[in-house]
Amino acid sequence: VMSKRKLTQLVDTGVVDGWDDPRFPTVRALMRRGLKVEALREFVKVQGMSKAVNFMEWSKMWNFNVQLLDPSVPRYTVVSNT
Repeated sequence: VMSKRKLTQLVDTGVVDGWDDPRFPTVRALMRRGLKVEALREFVKVQGMSKAVNFMEWSKMWNFNVQLLDPSVPRYTVVSNT
């Protein structure tokens, strides 16, 4: 669901908590999911200015986010006995 009209209907009927619901494709929802502003800026910069429609994968945006977080976030591996 990408149209603003359908998203507004979901918010108005109470199906979702609001515009920052993590299931929404809004900037507020992306920030709530953990996207950094710098990653979003880089994603927009890579797309560039164009009058033509430009389709890019969501994974590319999240990859920018991972590149920003990797130097500062420790990674751990866990083996569970359960």
